[in-house]
Amino acid sequence: VLGLLFCVEAFALEPAKAGLPHYQMVKAKSVLKFIAQHNGTPVEVKFNVFDAAIVFDPDRLDQSSIRVEVALASMAMGDKTLYDTLLSPDWLDAIANPKAVFVSESIDRIPQTQDYYAKGKLTLAGVTKPVMLNFTLRFADDAVVVAQGYATLQ
Repeated sequence: VLGLLFCVEAFALEPAKAGLPHYQMVKAKSVLKFIAQHNGTPVEVKFNVFDAAIVFDPDRLDQSSIRVEVALASMAMGDKTLYDTLLSPDWLDAIANPKAVFVSESIDRIPQTQDYYAKGKLTLAGVTKPVMLNFTLRFADDAVVVAQGYATLQ
């Protein structure tokens, strides 16, 4: 079981598909990490290279979408042995499959909140599985949004 955590700051670009805002991730202010269990101890692992394409309008969730790509070898941690283990075919299989990709299929809002969940597919280690990404949005202004959330991978 892996816990995936993220904080992404993005700013709005010109309207993209169907006139919806297209958000560009601010890489310097965004974090993507996961918690792995190593010898019974939780270890936090951060990815340094990832990108998100976000087309989002809270009033038109049926037309909104999220796509995230992560370069698996960009992991940062203090343990070289664990790094090598995580890249191995037994875990992330990063040599044969260097990227993980999440693509949303639907986005829904929890009523009366700024909490959302995106159902989609995650391709990791050459295997595609359904995943639910839970996230909260905070609109700093009309052009900047901060998304924070998590997913649990089994």
